[in-house]
Parts: sequence; structure tokens; C-alpha cells
Amino acid sequence: FSSRRRHTRCSRDWSSDVCSSDLDWDLRQSNMILNAEYYALHGLDTNEDHSFDDYLNLILEEDRPRVRQMIEMAMTGACDYEGEFRIHRKNDGKLRWLKTIGKVSFDELGAPCRSYGAVYDITEQKLLSLKQLEEVSESYEKIFDSFHEGIWVIDNNAITTYVNKPMSDMLGLTQAEMLGKSIISYVEPELRHLAMIKFSDRKEGISDRHEFKLRRKDGSDCWVLIGAKPVFTEGVFSGVVGVVTDYSVIKKIQEEKDRKIIELEALLSERSEKKQQL
Repeated sequence: FSSRRRHTRCSRDWSSDVCSSDLDWDLRQSNMILNAEYYALHGLDTNEDHSFDDYLNLILEEDRPRVRQMIEMAMTGACDYEGEFRIHRKNDGKLRWLKTIGKVSFDELGAPCRSYGAVYDITEQKLLSLKQLEEVSESYEKIFDSFHEGIWVIDNNAITTYVNKPMSDMLGLTQAEMLGKSIISYVEPELRHLAMIKFSDRKEGISDRHEFKLRRKDGSDCWVLIGAKPVFTEGVFSGVVGVVTDYSVIKKIQEEKDRKIIELEALLSERSEKKQQL
């Protein structure tokens, strides 16, 4: 993919906000038209061409799968794209929180032909939100840490904003290590799609209690029971609060019980066959 610089801002009837930077991507010609603000926002050299992978590589590794999935869903026509993610700017390496919103257009055959949108720098808002959250967390931390269950709070982009100590201990992590990480950071790759389906249910206002397999820091399995409840602020989805119970020991006992039942059934079947042969 190649990129070209454009100084004029795009006109968008799908958002009333003023854009910080613009993106216009011709999918058939593999050509991206970017304005000066886009280059500045990402710390890119305006005298160089940049591929789409160059932009993806600026995104933090744990945020990258979520961004890819967002783009892939938009390319299928399932929805417009909107999401938040973090980057390290190329020129100075500084961490910035960005929000992107846009659309994908399709030709008469239903194939994606153009993507256009805008990117906003929301770093200051995020830092303020995190500071406010820390102040609230300090007030409730002692109460939450006294629970036997894990408490896991994520925002509207599935990013961890709070965990109590029992939750981080469950995964062999510290609370600080979990903050700012996506929930899929603790899920095996083959289960991440299912995790995001569950998250989509929360966006629809659906509470749930289900069994799920997480991954501990040492790579071992951690089976948990999750009671998840969506949170809405003034009618707008703002995140999920989960109560998490370590189910690993019970799961192991159940699996061992199921294995013994299978072995017993096989033994009884073998004896029955021998009797019939006699």
C-alpha cells in the first residue's frame, strides 16, 4: 500500500465531531490519502510512503488483534468501525491513546472499494479518566481485596481498568500488570473470537454467567466461572463488571470423574462382549 499527503480535511456526514486527522483508503488501488495531521499524530515522515502494515506496527501488540478484527468486520459489511487503541509514535516513541471512526464503502458487486474515516488523539481524556478511576479505586480497594472472588472491570473497548488482588493473583500477575490490557491478552488465540462474542453480548445489555478458560502468566490453564454485568452510563455502554471464581480445581476433579466414567463404561462393554462370545 502507498500513502499520499492531503492538506484538506474530509467532509463526513456520519460524525459531527471535528476530526484530528483524516484517512481515505482506495482499497482497489491500494492507495491511502492522508492529511498532514495524520502524519503528525503518528509521528511519520511526510516525505516517505508508508504501508498499511507500517501503521499497524505502531499499535501496541496487545491492541493489534482487536484492531485487525475491527477492520475485518467492517470489510465484511457487518458494521462501521469504531475503536480505541494505543500507539508508540514513530518519531519519538511516546505512548498515545487514539480513537478511530469510519466507514467502508462497497461496489455494485458487494466488494469493499473504499474506506474513509478519522483518527482522534484522546490521550489527555484517558489520563484524566485513569486518574479519576484511581481515586475511586483507592476508596474501594480494601473492600474488594477482602473478597474471595476476583473483581474485573473493563471499559467499552474491553480494556482492563480495575482488578482486585484476588483477580490478579488468580492469573499469577500483579494488579499493575493487568491495568490497561485487553481481556484477550489472557485468552488463548483460538478462544479470542468467542471472548469478543461474549463482549458483544454485554454491549447489547445482556448479563451472563458462564465458564471460560483463561491463561495464567506461566502459560497454564485457569478455568473460571464469570458473572458478567454490563454497565451503561446515561444510556451509553461504558464497560463490564465481572465477578470471577477460580474453577480450576473443580474442573480438574470433574474431568477426572468423566475420565473414570468413560473407562468404566469401556470395561463394562468389554465384559459384556466377552459374555456374549461365551
